[in-house]
Amino acid sequence: MLDLQELHAFDAVAIQCHDNPDADTIAGAFALGRYFELRGTPVMLFYGGARPVSKPNLLLFIESLGIPLRFAGRDAVHIDDVQGEGSRKLLVTVDCQHGAGNVQRVSGAAVCVVDHHIRETGGADIEHIEPYLGSCSTVVWKLLSAAGFDFAAHPDVSTALYYGLFTDTNSFAELFHPVDRDMLDALRFDARLIRKLKGSNLSRDELLIAGKALHG
Repeated sequence: MLDLQELHAFDAVAIQCHDNPDADTIAGAFALGRYFELRGTPVMLFYGGARPVSKPNLLLFIESLGIPLRFAGRDAVHIDDVQGEGSRKLLVTVDCQHGAGNVQRVSGAAVCVVDHHIRETGGADIEHIEPYLGSCSTVVWKLLSAAGFDFAAHPDVSTALYYGLFTDTNSFAELFHPVDRDMLDALRFDARLIRKLKGSNLSRDELLIAGKALHG
């Protein structure tokens, strides 16, 4: 198991979500970002791809929790885009793997993969992959728990990880592993925000389409 202390030697960290990000990759990136921020390490959260986030629930999720997620588009990204003194900079891909087809390529960095999917690419300097878990949020929760992270002092992080697990397990219908259940039992989250997020899955255009279908 990865010990987050192994990453303390880096001067700055860029945390990458997969293209067209979902709640799980955003939540995991947000939680890891908070860990590094608390250590005083400069950190940048970003994702690439053809278009920015547009789903109402994800926009509400990002806005409500103040997640500093940057859209890089198809532009080339270099690790030096994250500010910080010193030359040792780290790229962490969350819920995805460096070099995979759904991840924009980033140059100039040591790479750490944190994921819950079956290994696709290999070649990262550091890997922590647990494909038996229901979400990458659970993987990140395990890592932070082992590092002594105080979730009670950061309810926004707890709420993010809860929602990441919720969405990646089909509203908990596919919650099978005991560690996923452990996280679910341990987290204290903003239930009011979660209810709002559950009711914000359809865009205006999608609601119009659904309305026409029901009318017919």
